[in-house]
Amino acid sequence: MRVGDRDAGPVSEVAAITLSPDRIVTAVRAADGTLKAIAWRDRAVALLRGDTGPGRRWGRVPLLPGGLGPIGGADDGDGPGSGGQPPATGTGSLSSDGPDAPAGAAISPPLIGAAVDAGVNRWGVDPMLTVGHRFVLVSQDHEVAFFDRTGQRLAPKGGEEVQPTSNELFAPFLSDTLEDGTRNDHAINRHIGTGAWGPECPPARGADPCIDEFMDVRVAYDRALRRFIVVARARDNDMKYDGDGIALATDPAVRRFLAIAVSKTDDPRDGFWQYVVAESNYSDFPRVTAQHGLLVIADNSYGTVRRHEGPTPTATIFDLAALARGEAHPASHKLYPDETGGSVRVLMNHGPIPGEWTTLSRPSGDALHLYSFRTLASLVAGTALRHTSVTLPSAFSNTFVTHNVRRGAFLYFASYRKVADVVKNVRPARYAIRVVRVPLALAADGAPTPGTGSGFLDDEFGGRATTEPSSARLSYEVPALAVTRDGHMVVVYGRVPVSGTGATAHEVRYSVWYADSRGLQHSRLLRAGQWLPTARLDSTWTAAVPIPYFGPQKLDHASASVDPVDDETVWMAHAFADVALAADWDATCNGKPKRCERWRSIVIGRVRP
Repeated sequence: MRVGDRDAGPVSEVAAITLSPDRIVTAVRAADGTLKAIAWRDRAVALLRGDTGPGRRWGRVPLLPGGLGPIGGADDGDGPGSGGQPPATGTGSLSSDGPDAPAGAAISPPLIGAAVDAGVNRWGVDPMLTVGHRFVLVSQDHEVAFFDRTGQRLAPKGGEEVQPTSNELFAPFLSDTLEDGTRNDHAINRHIGTGAWGPECPPARGADPCIDEFMDVRVAYDRALRRFIVVARARDNDMKYDGDGIALATDPAVRRFLAIAVSKTDDPRDGFWQYVVAESNYSDFPRVTAQHGLLVIADNSYGTVRRHEGPTPTATIFDLAALARGEAHPASHKLYPDETGGSVRVLMNHGPIPGEWTTLSRPSGDALHLYSFRTLASLVAGTALRHTSVTLPSAFSNTFVTHNVRRGAFLYFASYRKVADVVKNVRPARYAIRVVRVPLALAADGAPTPGTGSGFLDDEFGGRATTEPSSARLSYEVPALAVTRDGHMVVVYGRVPVSGTGATAHEVRYSVWYADSRGLQHSRLLRAGQWLPTARLDSTWTAAVPIPYFGPQKLDHASASVDPVDDETVWMAHAFADVALAADWDATCNGKPKRCERWRSIVIGRVRP
């Protein structure tokens, strides 16, 4: 019998066994002496808790040397490629070369102030930022930094670190003892359960397997609560699966955990409440949004692939207000791939959403699937998850969807699509920026339903700038998208020279796409690149070529965020080729194309369409 279906009546004996972190069988002896077995799934999340703040410091390192050097954000007079104002419905032209805006189009508006080199570059990958009412958080794969709203790094407050590494931010879960020297029962390595595989891992880093790294850092901000959120994945990099077999010695011990930090006030220097989900989930690439009192985290879930740890969640939902209060047992819920058809992405909500629906999206070929719910309570009750879908005129196949937004009655997607294949030993593949806008209607129950009616847009731009020679071919990669209250889109992206003459380094640009008749505008330079790293893309290449943003030390994402103060200004973060890091570059990648040394730094800037 399933819980809730029938009352077993008074019982005299109870036993339970766990089949996985959330699958449980409970056996009871009923009043009539019969055995009743209840199979159930606990959708709540088991959490460990910690906190930091003034007077509670778990370890510090010096700030990065140097400082914030302002640079020019002046217009260079050119545009990034092709595209144009699309028709109101249907699919626009998808050519890959030529001017990036209609004849007579203006240039995108200039930056507000100067762009700033953020100095957050220990690895130079995965730039992200989130903007609060008074402060700004900038992050990369293993680090977070706190800034004011002019782009200057904050001064320490109460002795707190203002540029902590991810391991420093989540140090309470790696420490064997508390600050008073007593046992730390919330150290994650006390809970990884490797005893059956080998010696139990000591709480502090020791012999493998032990959790020793927090990576895939993401940041978000909740406008209503005025709280910053930092999310990361905890792992031991030596813990890996080898396909579906047990070929690697570490296979039985593989663990990966989700970590969350929520600021105690709107000033990140006042400290964070910290949590680690004490249930392994071998996933990565978390996508995060904070809205309607909820924190929603979706992952590249491997739950649809046979793994030794069994099915794992593809999305986890928390009561954000409870996290912000530091509660030990905040309400939570997990969604699994069998409910969503696979890995989903969280839509970044910009502005008020009718009915306060929280929506997850899953592009699949030429179909766009939405999974929506209103409240955590109704989701827990099992009655709230609503699925709708639409068939698009242009499939999402061969497309990297990197940033999804909902603004009012539209969904927006920014991605990059391959427009030219690799030419061995001559040039890598070339990509263009794709922008998709999908109109929404409200179903009878208020759930958002996608369509392809009035306002649908599917177009792309890329290839070369209007002032560059016709022979120039550049790749447009890793875009991020933000949408203002008026529906104007700002897209920030990286450009990589592939062949011909033109730009000579990895640079960062942005383009404004107005919601009115002005349409797509010519681009502006956010940050010029300073050098061009090259490498063999894999062991079969005999010559080094300009590497893509998603090549060695690949960039998983960039970031764009609408300012909560005016809902019009857009803040951007991306990565450029930093000549100061050129000495770290290893063109041979030591035989491992994904493990070249760092070569990028993060730039931030803001613009008001």
